[in-house]
Amino acid sequence: MKIKKSRVVFPDPKKFNISISMTAQDFILKLLEKSKSSRLGYKNDWEEIIVHPWFEGVDQHDILDKNIVPPFIPKGEDLYGDSSKSAMEETYIPKEKV
Repeated sequence: MKIKKSRVVFPDPKKFNISISMTAQDFILKLLEKSKSSRLGYKNDWEEIIVHPWFEGVDQHDILDKNIVPPFIPKGEDLYGDSSKSAMEETYIPKEKV
């Protein structure tokens, strides 16, 4: 029940050497809105989500057609339970390919 009452806290950018843009924070907070009827995507499903400023410059048809290469692909157990890869391994794709 704690998660339902707690506020979302983003990691300290200096302490963890990361940066989360205000647009990304806004997007995350709206997806995690506790009130279902206020949550991003509640009223118009993905159409409401895709118009958020975080998706600015992203062609929604490329998303639907799966033409966009993600910048981060987690490795680990695949859909068939093959755990030959470490769950901690990760693959980063240079932004030039995105």
